[in-house]
Amino acid sequence: MGRKGVMALDVGMFRLTGEVHQWMYDRYSLKELLVTAGFRDPIQQTASTSRIQNWSSFNLDTLPDGTAYKAHSLFMEATKPTEI
Repeated sequence: MGRKGVMALDVGMFRLTGEVHQWMYDRYSLKELLVTAGFRDPIQQTASTSRIQNWSSFNLDTLPDGTAYKAHSLFMEATKPTEI
């Protein structure tokens, strides 16, 4: 199998875990990307906060008690401008 084969097997096994990421962003670079893509007013949020009314009641990223599924996740929110 050789060294490259072992490395390929390691990568394949990692991808099967379901935690595969192509890119990782910090709050600064994600904010810049959102602005570059045309979004406005990017702001960091938590899993249970949003400018959307009653956001926490949807439990999209939280358990019913408000605990985040993945406590170390980055949550950013921005608005799409309306076209004129």
